[in-house]
Amino acid sequence: MVNYYTTIPAELCEYALINRKVNHTKLYLLLKLKSSGHIKYELDVFECAKDWADELQLNYKTVLNCFKWLIREKWITINSISKAIHIKGYPKLFTKLNFKSKTAIIYEPESFSDFKAFCCAVVIIFYRNRKRYFQKQSVANMERATTNCKTYPKGFYTISCNYLAECLGVSKKTAYNYKNEAHKIGFITKKKNLVFITNDKGERLTNAHFHSYKFYKGRSIARRIRRGKKYLKIVEADLIKSNIHLKKKRVL
Repeated sequence: MVNYYTTIPAELCEYALINRKVNHTKLYLLLKLKSSGHIKYELDVFECAKDWADELQLNYKTVLNCFKWLIREKWITINSISKAIHIKGYPKLFTKLNFKSKTAIIYEPESFSDFKAFCCAVVIIFYRNRKRYFQKQSVANMERATTNCKTYPKGFYTISCNYLAECLGVSKKTAYNYKNEAHKIGFITKKKNLVFITNDKGERLTNAHFHSYKFYKGRSIARRIRRGKKYLKIVEADLIKSNIHLKKKRVL
């Protein structure tokens, strides 16, 4: 059990996900949380990995490989003379990995079992907030806020799997899995977003237009059309609400 907290750069969560280094990052965070930057050891440094494996609920071989990777990538260094492990701070990682954003998130784990889902939530909310910011800026510049801004339930905003996949450089299926994993653990709340279909006059199309509208719009749109009680609806990007809070922070 870990009884401390750390403020993680949001881009570190993204790095862990897209580079498949979730376990490596978990180990780095564990070492960071257990120390003020240095951990003393007595006999063989690699023997320490057994205790870390228990805390991370991973097998010893996995943790040992992650530990060697952290050394090789210089996230940590070993001083064999003083018998100490030095854990590099976020500023050095920030520079090493060429991070740009100052957005960070408080991570206060009871265990590390949900860390991947936490990372999924962080990147989803980070890019959802960025999308919302630029859309608001665009609307403000056009001075048409009253006509262009859609109204969503409080705290919810849209982000599609296509948009998330493009931002992260992953497949749409992977982006979909990230959403589901974060939602399953409760770091985000996901809601379906069904919108009434209207004609050029703003009038809702009834279910009687179902087949003609599908034919007119083509196969890609047809898969998203649904019949309501009376009117046609179309499935748009999921509505997402964050149950975690990102903030701007000087990297420490």
